[in-house]
Formats: sequence, structure tokens, C-alpha cells
Amino acid sequence: SSISEEGELMLTLMASQAQEESLSCSENCKWKIGKGFERGQPNTCTMLGYRLVNSEITLVPEEGEIVKEIFDLYLSGFGVQKIANTLNERGTRTEKIPFWYPDTIRNILRNEKCMGDLLLQKSLSESHLTKRQVKNKGQLPQFYISEDHEPIVARTVFSRVQDEIEHRAEKHNC
Repeated sequence: SSISEEGELMLTLMASQAQEESLSCSENCKWKIGKGFERGQPNTCTMLGYRLVNSEITLVPEEGEIVKEIFDLYLSGFGVQKIANTLNERGTRTEKIPFWYPDTIRNILRNEKCMGDLLLQKSLSESHLTKRQVKNKGQLPQFYISEDHEPIVARTVFSRVQDEIEHRAEKHNC
């Protein structure tokens, strides 16, 4: 029971139309999100210490305390592995983070949201079919907003951590 040539052609046309509709919908969504970015509106917030409430990045105090501690430990000389081990051994867990990894710590230490700033469009969808997120390396404009929301750490602390990250990287690359 094979499909007739007309049936195959019909399926091909329908699949093509569905793909076009998917692309059109995807482009409309991208346009809407992009316009929101231009107005400084985030479309998501997965950062520890914050939640998106009515399109506003809102502090979650108990998570903010963990973020502060991560910054303090790093500045006191701990590396990302030691910080992760410390939090895991203590049993520190959150809804988003059941287990701590060095990359998790590294991402927190480098995230501008911690000092109240916001960089929009850090990543983008590779295609409307795969929906896979890829890092934005200049394919689309990014929007940086200073003092967008309540900071977890002071700007000076964030800056000291960035300097220390650079210093440690240089030391290990010699």
C-alpha cells in the first residue's frame, strides 16, 4: 500500500506549508522579543537570585545570599571547584540548582545581573526548526542596560571579581 504520486505531492506541499508557517511564526516571535529588548524588557530570567515577575527582574533574597557568598568566597581565595565543593558538602540546594558544578559558579561570577545590570540577547535560536540556543557573537544586536534591577553585589565587588578572574587566568596560562 504505497502512496500515489498525487498523495506524495500533496504531503510534500502540506509539509512545505507547515514549515513556512513555523518560520513565519518564529519570525513574528523574534520581532516581538527584539522590540521588547529595545525597550529593555527581558523575555526570560534563569539567573540564580532573580525571577521574572510581570516582566521585571525581581530579587529572591534567600538565593541572593548564596550568590553573595559565592562572590565573597571567590575574593577570599577560593577557586570555582572549591566553592562548588563547599556548597555541595553543606547541602546547599535551590529549585534550579540541585548540585553545584564549577561552570555554574563561573557563570554566576561573570553574570552582569548580579550588579543590577542587564545584557539582552546573549543567545539566539539557531533555527526555527531546532530551536537550539547558540551564543550571540554579533549575529544580532545586544542591548545593555545599567542599573536595571536591584543588585545582589556592589559594582565594586563585581569589578574586583572580574579583575581576579583575569589575574588567575593569566597566572595559569604562563
